[in-house]
Amino acid sequence: MARQRGNRLGYFKKMNEYAESVGPKFYERCPKAVFAAIAVSALTNGGDKLREADRRVLKEWWILYHAGVVTQKPIHAEPSDDYGIGHDPEDFPA
Repeated sequence: MARQRGNRLGYFKKMNEYAESVGPKFYERCPKAVFAAIAVSALTNGGDKLREADRRVLKEWWILYHAGVVTQKPIHAEPSDDYGIGHDPEDFPA
């Protein structure tokens, strides 16, 4: 379940069981861009399917949201299965 955690800088980051699994110090110190690169790499077969990254990340976000792992509602509508992986980024639903 997601919860807020204070850190030595005095601001809060949302924590969840996945973030906690890497340890609080690592989570607080790892740049957001590094986490994004890791997520995209993992969801696109090591970058082999980068054109599908936006949809794959959004789909995983919806899965985590519905499972209660994260409380932050995804910023885009839930992709339908008929949308299909591999569309051009311009076709991605806003």
